[in-house]
Amino acid sequence: MANIKEFAVVDLFCGIGGLTHGFILEDFIVSAGVDFDNSCRYAYKTNNNASFIHKDITKLTAIELNKLFPENKRKILVGCAPCQPFSIFNHGNNNNEKKQAEDEKWKLLYSFADLIEATQPEIVSMENVPQLRSFNKGKVFNDFVERLEKNNYKVSYDVYNAQDYSVPQRRKRLILLASKHAKFGLIPPSHKGNLITVKQAIGHLPPIKDGEHQKEDFLHCARRLSEISKRRIKATPEGGSWKDWEETLLTKAGQIDHSAPD
Repeated sequence: MANIKEFAVVDLFCGIGGLTHGFILEDFIVSAGVDFDNSCRYAYKTNNNASFIHKDITKLTAIELNKLFPENKRKILVGCAPCQPFSIFNHGNNNNEKKQAEDEKWKLLYSFADLIEATQPEIVSMENVPQLRSFNKGKVFNDFVERLEKNNYKVSYDVYNAQDYSVPQRRKRLILLASKHAKFGLIPPSHKGNLITVKQAIGHLPPIKDGEHQKEDFLHCARRLSEISKRRIKATPEGGSWKDWEETLLTKAGQIDHSAPD
Protein backbone atom coordinates (compact mmCIF):
# COMPACT_ATOMS: atom_id res chain seq x y z
CA MET A 1 0.00 0.00 0.00
CA ALA A 2 1.36 3.41 -1.00
CA ASN A 3 2.43 5.90 1.64
CA ILE A 4 0.70 9.27 1.25
CA LYS A 5 4.08 10.96 1.58
CA GLU A 6 4.92 9.48 -1.83
CA PHE A 7 2.34 11.82 -3.39
CA ALA A 8 2.20 15.54 -4.03
CA VAL A 9 -0.98 17.49 -4.72
CA VAL A 10 -1.58 20.49 -6.95
CA ASP A 11 -4.91 22.26 -6.51
CA LEU A 12 -6.28 24.05 -9.59
CA PHE A 13 -8.94 26.76 -9.10
CA CYS A 14 -7.77 26.64 -5.48
CA GLY A 15 -9.46 29.79 -4.16
CA ILE A 16 -8.50 30.37 -0.53
CA GLY A 17 -7.63 26.69 -0.15
CA GLY A 18 -10.50 24.76 1.39
CA LEU A 19 -9.75 21.58 -0.57
CA THR A 20 -6.02 22.07 -0.08
CA HIS A 21 -6.52 22.34 3.67
CA GLY A 22 -8.43 19.07 3.73
CA PHE A 23 -5.48 17.32 2.08
CA ILE A 24 -3.06 18.91 4.55
CA LEU A 25 -5.15 17.78 7.51
CA GLU A 26 -4.73 14.24 6.19
CA ASP A 27 -0.93 14.71 5.98
CA PHE A 28 -0.66 14.99 2.21
CA ILE A 29 1.97 17.26 0.69
CA VAL A 30 0.29 20.07 -1.25
CA SER A 31 2.97 21.73 -3.31
CA ALA A 32 0.90 24.51 -4.87
CA GLY A 33 -2.48 26.02 -5.56
CA VAL A 34 -3.33 27.87 -8.75
CA ASP A 35 -6.02 30.51 -9.11
CA PHE A 36 -6.91 33.48 -11.32
CA ASP A 37 -7.99 35.57 -8.28
CA ASN A 38 -4.90 37.03 -6.64
CA SER A 39 -6.93 38.21 -3.61
CA CYS A 40 -6.91 34.57 -2.47
CA ARG A 41 -3.13 34.55 -2.06
CA TYR A 42 -2.84 35.66 1.58
CA ALA A 43 -5.48 33.33 2.98
CA TYR A 44 -4.24 30.41 0.90
CA LYS A 45 -0.59 30.73 1.89
CA THR A 46 -1.26 31.62 5.53
CA ASN A 47 -3.63 28.74 6.22
CA ASN A 48 -1.87 26.08 4.16
CA ASN A 49 1.85 26.89 4.03
CA ALA A 50 1.79 26.08 0.31
CA SER A 51 2.77 28.07 -2.75
CA PHE A 52 0.09 30.17 -4.42
CA ILE A 53 0.38 30.64 -8.17
CA HIS A 54 -1.57 33.56 -9.61
CA LYS A 55 -2.35 32.24 -13.06
CA ASP A 56 -5.19 31.87 -15.53
CA ILE A 57 -5.68 28.12 -15.97
CA THR A 58 -6.16 28.59 -19.71
CA LYS A 59 -2.63 30.02 -19.86
CA LEU A 60 -0.99 27.41 -17.59
CA THR A 61 1.19 25.10 -19.66
CA ALA A 62 1.87 21.43 -19.00
CA ILE A 63 5.56 22.27 -18.46
CA GLU A 64 4.66 24.86 -15.80
CA LEU A 65 2.26 22.48 -14.10
CA ASN A 66 4.73 19.61 -14.02
CA LYS A 67 7.31 21.89 -12.39
CA LEU A 68 4.90 22.45 -9.50
CA PHE A 69 5.19 18.79 -8.55
CA PRO A 70 8.37 17.96 -6.60
CA GLU A 71 10.72 15.45 -8.21
CA ASN A 72 10.21 11.80 -7.30
CA LYS A 73 6.65 12.45 -6.11
CA ARG A 74 3.57 10.74 -7.49
CA LYS A 75 1.10 13.28 -8.85
CA ILE A 76 -2.42 14.09 -7.65
CA LEU A 77 -4.25 16.85 -9.53
CA VAL A 78 -7.47 18.26 -8.12
CA GLY A 79 -9.72 21.13 -9.05
CA CYS A 80 -13.13 22.73 -8.92
CA ALA A 81 -13.77 24.84 -12.00
CA PRO A 82 -16.03 27.88 -11.43
CA CYS A 83 -19.60 26.66 -11.15
CA GLN A 84 -21.55 29.79 -12.17
CA PRO A 85 -22.48 28.48 -15.64
CA PHE A 86 -23.92 25.31 -14.11
CA SER A 87 -25.52 26.87 -11.03
CA ILE A 88 -29.15 26.21 -10.17
CA PHE A 89 -29.67 29.98 -10.40
CA ASN A 90 -28.79 29.87 -14.08
CA HIS A 91 -29.55 26.29 -15.05
CA GLY A 92 -32.92 25.54 -16.57
CA ASN A 93 -34.10 29.16 -16.48
CA ASN A 94 -35.12 30.38 -19.91
CA ASN A 95 -34.58 33.98 -18.84
CA ASN A 96 -30.92 33.19 -18.28
CA GLU A 97 -30.19 31.28 -21.49
CA LYS A 98 -28.42 34.28 -23.02
CA LYS A 99 -26.40 34.78 -19.83
CA GLN A 100 -25.38 31.11 -19.90
CA ALA A 101 -24.31 31.34 -23.53
CA GLU A 102 -22.22 34.42 -22.80
CA ASP A 103 -20.59 32.98 -19.70
CA GLU A 104 -17.67 31.02 -21.11
CA LYS A 105 -16.37 29.78 -17.78
CA TRP A 106 -17.74 26.34 -18.67
CA LYS A 107 -14.82 26.06 -21.10
CA LEU A 108 -12.46 25.88 -18.10
CA LEU A 109 -13.43 22.23 -17.66
CA TYR A 110 -11.92 21.56 -21.08
CA SER A 111 -8.76 23.40 -20.01
CA PHE A 112 -8.67 21.17 -16.92
CA ALA A 113 -8.96 18.09 -19.16
CA ASP A 114 -6.16 19.38 -21.39
CA LEU A 115 -3.82 19.68 -18.40
CA ILE A 116 -4.73 16.22 -17.14
CA GLU A 117 -4.04 14.73 -20.56
CA ALA A 118 -0.72 16.58 -20.85
CA THR A 119 0.63 15.78 -17.37
CA GLN A 120 -0.92 12.35 -16.66
CA PRO A 121 -1.30 12.51 -12.85
CA GLU A 122 -2.01 9.19 -11.14
CA ILE A 123 -5.11 10.51 -9.38
CA VAL A 124 -7.59 13.22 -10.37
CA SER A 125 -10.44 14.78 -8.44
CA MET A 126 -13.06 17.20 -9.78
CA GLU A 127 -15.90 18.78 -7.78
CA ASN A 128 -18.77 20.91 -8.99
CA VAL A 129 -22.50 21.53 -8.66
CA PRO A 130 -24.83 18.63 -9.62
CA GLN A 131 -26.27 20.63 -12.53
CA LEU A 132 -23.01 20.15 -14.42
CA ARG A 133 -24.21 16.67 -15.41
CA SER A 134 -27.14 18.10 -17.41
CA PHE A 135 -25.62 21.39 -18.58
CA ASN A 136 -25.76 21.63 -22.38
CA LYS A 137 -27.57 18.26 -22.40
CA GLY A 138 -24.68 16.67 -20.54
CA LYS A 139 -22.09 17.35 -23.23
CA VAL A 140 -19.55 19.26 -21.12
CA PHE A 141 -19.45 16.70 -18.32
CA ASN A 142 -19.58 13.70 -20.66
CA ASP A 143 -16.73 15.12 -22.72
CA PHE A 144 -14.66 15.48 -19.55
CA VAL A 145 -15.33 11.87 -18.51
CA GLU A 146 -14.57 10.57 -22.00
CA ARG A 147 -11.24 12.41 -22.08
CA LEU A 148 -10.26 10.76 -18.81
CA GLU A 149 -11.31 7.31 -19.96
CA LYS A 150 -9.42 7.71 -23.23
CA ASN A 151 -6.32 8.38 -21.11
CA ASN A 152 -6.83 5.11 -19.20
CA TYR A 153 -8.37 6.53 -16.05
CA LYS A 154 -10.88 4.51 -14.06
CA VAL A 155 -13.61 7.04 -13.33
CA SER A 156 -16.33 7.16 -10.69
CA TYR A 157 -18.69 10.00 -9.81
CA ASP A 158 -21.82 10.68 -7.83
CA VAL A 159 -23.76 13.46 -6.13
CA TYR A 160 -23.04 13.70 -2.40
CA ASN A 161 -24.73 15.76 0.30
CA ALA A 162 -22.38 17.35 2.82
CA GLN A 163 -24.96 16.97 5.61
CA ASP A 164 -24.55 13.18 5.32
CA TYR A 165 -20.93 13.73 6.42
CA SER A 166 -21.69 15.76 9.57
CA VAL A 167 -21.75 19.23 7.95
CA PRO A 168 -24.73 21.23 9.32
CA GLN A 169 -25.79 22.37 5.86
CA ARG A 170 -27.73 20.91 2.93
CA ARG A 171 -25.03 21.12 0.28
CA LYS A 172 -25.07 18.75 -2.68
CA ARG A 173 -22.02 18.44 -4.87
CA LEU A 174 -20.99 16.34 -7.84
CA ILE A 175 -17.67 14.67 -7.03
CA LEU A 176 -15.61 12.83 -9.62
CA LEU A 177 -12.62 10.66 -8.74
CA ALA A 178 -10.29 9.08 -11.30
CA SER A 179 -7.25 6.86 -10.95
CA LYS A 180 -4.77 5.14 -13.24
CA HIS A 181 -4.96 2.07 -11.02
CA ALA A 182 -8.48 1.23 -9.88
CA LYS A 183 -11.92 2.74 -9.58
CA PHE A 184 -12.70 4.17 -6.13
CA GLY A 185 -15.26 6.46 -4.52
CA LEU A 186 -15.89 8.42 -1.35
CA ILE A 187 -16.28 6.69 1.99
CA PRO A 188 -19.89 5.84 2.94
CA PRO A 189 -21.91 8.62 4.64
CA SER A 190 -21.12 8.90 8.34
CA HIS A 191 -24.28 10.74 9.45
CA LYS A 192 -27.08 9.71 7.12
CA GLY A 193 -30.19 9.52 9.29
CA ASN A 194 -28.33 11.23 12.14
CA LEU A 195 -27.87 14.72 10.76
CA ILE A 196 -26.13 17.52 12.64
CA THR A 197 -28.17 20.70 12.95
CA VAL A 198 -26.79 24.25 12.99
CA LYS A 199 -27.95 24.53 16.61
CA GLN A 200 -25.99 21.44 17.57
CA ALA A 201 -22.90 22.79 15.81
CA ILE A 202 -22.84 26.36 17.12
CA GLY A 203 -25.65 26.52 19.67
CA HIS A 204 -23.15 26.68 22.53
CA LEU A 205 -21.90 30.08 21.37
CA PRO A 206 -23.29 33.09 23.25
CA PRO A 207 -25.93 35.15 21.43
CA ILE A 208 -24.76 38.34 19.73
CA LYS A 209 -26.54 41.09 17.86
CA ASP A 210 -26.13 41.69 14.17
CA GLY A 211 -22.95 43.60 13.43
CA GLU A 212 -21.25 42.40 16.62
CA HIS A 213 -18.15 40.30 17.34
CA GLN A 214 -17.70 38.27 20.48
CA LYS A 215 -14.73 39.74 22.34
CA GLU A 216 -13.37 36.36 23.43
CA ASP A 217 -13.76 34.79 19.98
CA PHE A 218 -13.46 37.25 17.09
CA LEU A 219 -14.55 34.59 14.60
CA HIS A 220 -17.95 34.51 16.31
CA CYS A 221 -19.57 37.43 14.52
CA ALA A 222 -22.76 38.44 12.73
CA ARG A 223 -23.16 40.65 9.69
CA ARG A 224 -24.96 43.95 10.14
CA LEU A 225 -28.41 43.69 8.60
CA SER A 226 -30.93 46.30 7.54
CA GLU A 227 -34.42 46.16 8.99
CA ILE A 228 -35.90 44.90 5.73
CA SER A 229 -33.28 42.15 5.55
CA LYS A 230 -34.29 41.00 9.03
CA ARG A 231 -37.93 41.00 8.00
CA ARG A 232 -37.06 38.94 4.93
CA ILE A 233 -35.19 36.37 7.03
CA LYS A 234 -38.12 36.07 9.44
CA ALA A 235 -40.52 35.65 6.51
CA THR A 236 -38.50 32.82 4.96
CA PRO A 237 -39.54 29.36 6.17
CA GLU A 238 -37.09 26.48 6.37
CA GLY A 239 -36.16 25.50 2.84
CA GLY A 240 -37.94 28.59 1.50
CA SER A 241 -36.86 31.57 -0.57
CA TRP A 242 -37.90 35.04 -1.72
CA LYS A 243 -40.90 33.37 -3.33
CA ASP A 244 -42.40 33.09 0.17
CA TRP A 245 -42.21 36.85 0.86
CA GLU A 246 -45.12 39.26 0.77
CA GLU A 247 -44.99 41.93 -1.91
CA THR A 248 -43.69 44.66 0.41
CA LEU A 249 -40.48 42.65 0.94
CA LEU A 250 -39.72 42.25 -2.75
CA THR A 251 -37.39 44.48 -4.74
CA LYS A 252 -39.08 45.94 -7.80
CA ALA A 253 -37.66 45.00 -11.19
CA GLY A 254 -34.89 47.34 -12.24
CA GLN A 255 -34.36 48.76 -8.76
CA ILE A 256 -31.15 48.49 -6.79
CA ASP A 257 -31.63 46.91 -3.39
CA HIS A 258 -29.95 49.34 -1.00
CA SER A 259 -31.00 47.25 2.00
CA ALA A 260 -28.37 44.57 1.46
CA PRO A 261 -26.01 43.89 4.39
CA ASP A 262 -23.08 46.29 4.58
